[in-house]
Amino acid sequence: MKLAGNFNGWKEESLIRNKTDIWEIRKYIADGKYLYKFIIDGRWRSDPINVQKEPDNYGDFNSVIYVMNYD
Repeated sequence: MKLAGNFNGWKEESLIRNKTDIWEIRKYIADGKYLYKFIIDGRWRSDPINVQKEPDNYGDFNSVIYVMNYD
């Protein structure tokens, strides 16, 4: 599984399945609103468990996440 979004220029990045069978990626990104999609078997898909979505330019939806870093 891969992840792409406006936080990385929509470049596909691989997620890693951890010991508890959860897919993850660790990145530092600044506070803000981000759009993202998963890439599964070559197909771009919005996050099925995130209800926050916005239309994309292809008749589908991007998932939306808001990041707030606490230092």
